Formats: sequence, C-alpha cells, structure tokens
Amino acid sequence: MKPLEHAGESFCVFAVTDISHEKRRRNLEQIFFHDVLNVAGSIRGFAELLRDYDPEDKVAIFNMIHATSERIIEEIEAQRALMEAETGELAVSNELLSSRMVLGKITQLYAHHDACRERTLAIAPDAEEVVFASDPVLLGRVFGNMVKNALEAAQPGATVTLGARREGTQAEFWVHNPGVIRADDQAQIFRRSFSTKGRSRGLGTYSMKLLSEKLGGQVGFESTEGSGTTFFARYPLNEN
Repeated sequence: MKPLEHAGESFCVFAVTDISHEKRRRNLEQIFFHDVLNVAGSIRGFAELLRDYDPEDKVAIFNMIHATSERIIEEIEAQRALMEAETGELAVSNELLSSRMVLGKITQLYAHHDACRERTLAIAPDAEEVVFASDPVLLGRVFGNMVKNALEAAQPGATVTLGARREGTQAEFWVHNPGVIRADDQAQIFRRSFSTKGRSRGLGTYSMKLLSEKLGGQVGFESTEGSGTTFFARYPLNEN
C-alpha cells in the first residue's frame, strides 16, 4: 500500500492482481509431471531389464514398453484436451457410437492397468445397447477417468462394475465400486485439484465434469453405506 494525500485527506492506494490462472496452471503442471514421470519410470525399468541381460520373456517386456509408451501419449493428449477445454479452444468431433463398443474398449484398456491389480473389472449383465453420437476421444477420457478412479478406490479383491443404459433422451454410462466416499469429501468431489490421494493429484473428477459439459452432458455420483459408490455420466443421444 502507498499513502496518498489529496485535498487535505489521506488515502491508501493498493492494487490487486488475480493470480487464479497462475495457480491453476501450476496445479495442472504438477499433476501432469507426476503422472508422466510415473509412467516414464516404468519404461526405464523395463529398458534396464533388456540392457542388463537377455531375458527369456523379452518379447513380453517389449510389449510392456510399447503399452507403457502408449500410456505416456495418452497422458500428454489428456493434458492437452483439459487445457484446451479450460480455455474454450477444445474442438468436439461427434461420431455415431455404440454403448457396448465403448464398454468393451474401456474394459479391455483397464483390465491390465496397474490400478486393476488384485481387482476385477466387469461389465454389468444388464448393460444396455444404446446408439448415440458423441466425441469418442473425449468420451473415452471421461469414462476412463471414471473407471480408473473406481479401481483406485476399491479394496483388493473387490469388483468394479460398469454399464450403460438409455435414460429418456440421454445415454448414461455408470461405474460402481463397493467403497464409500466420506461425507466431508462428497461436496468437493468435482472441484479442481481436490483429491483424497494427496498432493499433485485431483484433476480426474474435475476433468470428467469439464469434458462432459463440453459434450453437452453432465456427471454425478451417489455414495452411501451398503450401496457403495456409483459415478454416472449422461450425454444427449444426438440421434439426428
């Protein structure tokens, strides 16, 4: 503050700068670096196995390096999509999709993910076939985050179930895990950078909400003792 004398009166002049965009950028960078470094560390570990000796299962290790490299690309593309969504620059490209195709692809992708270790990922027997139009890449990011979060929240030995159904003029995707979100955390679950996993985490649920809104949809959840936690995402059918 700087004192100012004017017309015999004393004033204090001060300036305020909005730094929320800087804090948001730092949060994005912290989470991005955390995730990419984790995946890059896995690639280095696999590469060191091949450098130090000639293992019998080197073909399997090659495959793991390739799959892990794909994950790094996914992380980078997800970060770019999130930043473009926040700045209003994200382009949406709709295609005709099948709910069963989406469920199958996500299940195949995450069945061998680290988060699925000692857990089971299953499609619900009553999952419906719904044909709708949406952006497959952005939808995959939303639903993928939903499945990954559910797997990370589930206890070893638990089953995470996913499904789809038609709700009026919307296609709904849902993911259930037996765990329960604490009451204090439920009100903050979609806030930017809120996480129960510690520092440098937390954009998963926020990005689900932001990207779903870009697709003309919405996300929500229910979490109660005895019923567990179900996250859902609903999108217009866009049949015409």
